[in-house]
Amino acid sequence: MKRRIACLLSAVLVLVLASCSSQDKHDDMNMSMGKSKEVKANDSLNWKVDSFTYTDEKGKPFSLNQLEGKVWLANFIFTNCETVCPPMTAHMAKLQDMLAKEKIPADIVSFSVDPKRDSPTQLRAFGKKFDSDFTNWHFLTGYSQKEIETFAKSSFKAAVSAEPTSDQFIHGTSFYLVNSKGNVLKRYDGVQNVPFDQIVKDTKAAADQARNVQKDENAEEIEPVKVELTITGKDTPTIKAAVSQNGEPVNDADEVLFELWRSAEKRHKKIEIKEAENGVYSLKTHNLKPGKYMVISHVTARGMHTMPKKEFMVQ
Repeated sequence: MKRRIACLLSAVLVLVLASCSSQDKHDDMNMSMGKSKEVKANDSLNWKVDSFTYTDEKGKPFSLNQLEGKVWLANFIFTNCETVCPPMTAHMAKLQDMLAKEKIPADIVSFSVDPKRDSPTQLRAFGKKFDSDFTNWHFLTGYSQKEIETFAKSSFKAAVSAEPTSDQFIHGTSFYLVNSKGNVLKRYDGVQNVPFDQIVKDTKAAADQARNVQKDENAEEIEPVKVELTITGKDTPTIKAAVSQNGEPVNDADEVLFELWRSAEKRHKKIEIKEAENGVYSLKTHNLKPGKYMVISHVTARGMHTMPKKEFMVQ
């Protein structure tokens, strides 16, 4: 119900904006009267977000490091805003619902442009008006006016300044999509012509890319299966194949086969070993004629095949 009221308020306020006086200039640096330039689907701004540590609506420190590896949406608001901030926040709340419904992992960060008045308590109360889920929506304050003006300009190319004749603030009305590396990818109108479906689509694409990057970074390098072949004893030699991978013994090899050749003969025999102890597959030979032999071990394990060989003498 609250969301419905917020959306209705959004529509009313958008109409009010159409007849705003100069007092209501909420502009990005290259935008006018809350209208962003068109952002094409394949545009990529690639602006780097500056490192920050601010205070969230819970009164706890919140930094860019906590967004590392995450995709997030950003905007600029203040709780005492008389024009665009309520519809912007209602629209962002709608996006949060849409992203959750599609199970797209993304955070939202709303930076206050009025840090002097906007305490964590006020920001939390403001967010509750729109049923914001604070699990992944962070309302930030805890910096000076100059800091937020510099940060907005440097990171989002957005203008922020105090309105000299009132308690209102000039700020951009855009929503920004930031990728998992902290780069601003795209900018969208957050007030009048919000491209909800496009934002969800772009956020999903960025989240999928982040997931793939994370898999690549976390994937353990797969080492080959190693086989150490040893032979002990001269009369009745014992042949051992120690099989390992990543330093761990392999007891579940698909096949371990010893192939015995006697140098004086062309005949050979194959013996399969099915059990291992701590990765060691053993064969104790019997009734071998004296002479020179060659053993070839065929080991198939973890999708790999190796064939180490070794010569030995029987007395």
